[in-house]
Order: sequence, then C-alpha cells, then structure tokens
Amino acid sequence: MDDLLGTEPALRRIAIASATPGGSGALHHAVANFLEPGQALLTTSFYWGPYQTLANEADRRIETFSMFDGTLEAGQALDVSALDRALSDQIETQGRALLFLNDPCHNPTGFSMRLEEWRRVAACLLSHADKAPVTLLVDCAYLAFDTRDARAFLKELVPLIGRVGILFAWSASKTFTHYGLRVGALVACLADEQEQRTTEAALSYSCRGTWSNCSSGGQLAITRLLVEPELAAACRTERDELKAMLRARVDAFNGIARSKGLAYPRYDGGFFVTVFHESPFEKATAMKEAGVFVVPQKGALRVALCGVAERDVPRLVDALAR
Repeated sequence: MDDLLGTEPALRRIAIASATPGGSGALHHAVANFLEPGQALLTTSFYWGPYQTLANEADRRIETFSMFDGTLEAGQALDVSALDRALSDQIETQGRALLFLNDPCHNPTGFSMRLEEWRRVAACLLSHADKAPVTLLVDCAYLAFDTRDARAFLKELVPLIGRVGILFAWSASKTFTHYGLRVGALVACLADEQEQRTTEAALSYSCRGTWSNCSSGGQLAITRLLVEPELAAACRTERDELKAMLRARVDAFNGIARSKGLAYPRYDGGFFVTVFHESPFEKATAMKEAGVFVVPQKGALRVALCGVAERDVPRLVDALAR
C-alpha cells in the first residue's frame, strides 16, 4: 500500500488488495468482477491494445470516448465532455460503468493528466454515481516514472469514496523492471465493510479459478525491495538513473518534434509517445524500409522512446517528419 497510496490516509484506511500476476492480472480481475458478461468497459480512444484482448477473453467488450478535446494545442487536455456523454450512454444501455484510465505516462500517448483534469473527471463520475454503479480503475503501471509528484492526484479521488468504486492496477513489472516475475495487485478502496468482504471473496475466487496462486518468489523479491532499507535505497538509485536516461530522451524529442511539424499530445514523460498521422499504416511501412520502427494504430503512430537512444532521437524525428 505504501508504494501505491503513499500517505493518503482516506484511501489507505479503506484499501484491500489481491495479488495478481502483473498489472494485467489486476485488469483481468476488474473486468471479470465489475462487469457482467456482454457488457463493455469504457476507456480513452487511444488505449493499450491488450485491454481489448482482456475484454474479449472475459466475454466483455470495449467502448471508448474521444481522448483529447484540442482546446489548447493538439491533444492538450482530456475530453471530459466526451467522457460524460459516454458514461451517460453506458448507464442507459447496461446499467453500470467501469472506466479504465491509464495515468500517469499513458500508454501509448505519453499523456499525463493535470490535477485540474483529475478534478473534472471526479466531478463527472460523481454526477453519474446516483444513477447506477460506477467504478473507476486507475491503471498506474508507470506511476514510478512520473517526473512530477506521482501521487498528488490521489487527493482528487477522495470525494469519490463511498459513491464511486475506486480500483488501482498496480504493477511491479515497470516499477522494478521485473517483467518476468509477474507481480502486481488489484487494490480496491471501498468504504463499506460488507462490500470489502464481498469484494475480497470475489477476487479470491477469481484468483483460484484462473492462475490459482501468484509467483511466491516474485512476491518475496519485490517485498524485500520495498521494505529492506538498503535494498530499497539501491533500487531507488537505479530507478532514478533509468528515469534520468528516459527524461533526456523525452526532452530531446520535445525539443525538436514541434519544430518539425509533428502533432502529438502533451508529453511530460513515459515509455511511449503517439504522433498523429492520417495514414499511419502506410507511414509505418515507409519508415520500416528506412530502418525506423513504429507501431501504427488508428490515426496515429506509437513511438517507443524507451527503446531509442538519445543520440538517435533526431533521426527518429526526421523519419516521422518526412
């Protein structure tokens, strides 16, 4: 709980957790337990592709809302009005809503919400809370790579307590660069004690019916990195070095991309950024022939700066701009 919720007392007091194999396991449990078969989770129009796989495997669906409102520069603010409309539609058609928001360092866009955007999201959710069950899942896999106060947004969620379900998909894969150990958790912040007990029982049942038990070796390793002072300090030092390396790549990209005419969301940091393009599949094919690799998606190209050395960023931007 310390690594996720920090010192936010209101959320810590009502938090329960279920160990999962990575953040993907947490997402699976949210879909399987907070939606009925055939219903749809709601997320942004740009989203991590496996959301669709997780929904399909669980006999659920995905619906999206336009992610950016474009009120400032291209893609500079979350489109909360579009979210509001989508929530209304979902509540009318399926009688509940489960919203996935991947923040900070959104995959695939690199976008991170400001506190004011979180306030608007919270107000939007509260406006629907009396109509039907509404649950927010914060997919915070990249929390440790935020260059700001990564947990500052938590206080914006406190007004939701008791009215909107609050879930977090926590992942050790990114935070500790231990992808193969598959350690994560679904954390639920629920004010009602009976609801806590019911949720704990449901999550335990889902664990037993899917992967049975998580890797005990992985859990032990991550626990030691969290609680043993010397290991925790060494881990923070190593992570800070990696964050600095990534930050240099982000700064290099931001320093030249706009001047080259690239349109992309506000990019404060993270493993990926998305560049908008009208013909992404044709563009990705042409870039591949030039030895520059990106992932095409609807209306954009996903660029993995986590895999690009700082010295190669100008070449990458030139390829995107040509």
